[in-house]
Amino acid sequence: MTAEETPASSNDDETTQAQTTTEVTTDATTDSQEATPATEALEWHAPVLVRIDEHTTIPHLLKERVQRGATRPLILRKIGIGDTWRSITAREFYDEVHALAAGLIARGLEPGDRVAIMSRTRYEWTLLDFACWAAGLVPVPIYETSSIDQVAHVLVDADVHLIITETVSMAEIVRAAAERENRDNTHVLSLDSEAIETSSRRARPPRASASSPAPRPSRRTTSPPSSTRRARRARPRARS
Repeated sequence: MTAEETPASSNDDETTQAQTTTEVTTDATTDSQEATPATEALEWHAPVLVRIDEHTTIPHLLKERVQRGATRPLILRKIGIGDTWRSITAREFYDEVHALAAGLIARGLEPGDRVAIMSRTRYEWTLLDFACWAAGLVPVPIYETSSIDQVAHVLVDADVHLIITETVSMAEIVRAAAERENRDNTHVLSLDSEAIETSSRRARPPRASASSPAPRPSRRTTSPPSSTRRARRARPRARS
């Protein structure tokens, strides 16, 4: 038999079929890539409904709200365990915010210091948030379900100076986390232990006690009544 008449081996047939299959697969993949366009990010624009100055702050917005309606209700506060709610006017909330902000400053906190809040959603949370902003402090939220490890991470990562918890049990968790991280400069307060009232009282001037000496009367600087002046003018002078 000549070379042209020599039949191809089975190995050659398998190799040819494999090459053909690869070419078909490659062509199919290429066609699929060409048929599927590349996905691009879509950007949507909407008209601006309210324009806010970039220098506007949340305390400034609260002040404007007081100016628009100081006696109008601003927030509802739940009283006790029942379903009783009390309306807090804008002026009342504003006064509470600034009293608490002054108390935080009286504790020695400076602008930029971090104050952590570990509590459920409640009125005091909102009050603390606004007070921190009014005093130039940075509020740091902590979930009330956080573990000691999670609390310790937040205390160190945010460099927290003061943390206010909702309950005494949460305060114990925070103290354990602070002790483990050797953070002696982190102070812990609890809402159950009147943290809001205690901080607000720090900014109030001390009241005069009964044992304090009475203030000395100031000298009279006003002129005498007109009737006294007329009597003095009418008094005869003694002759020399």
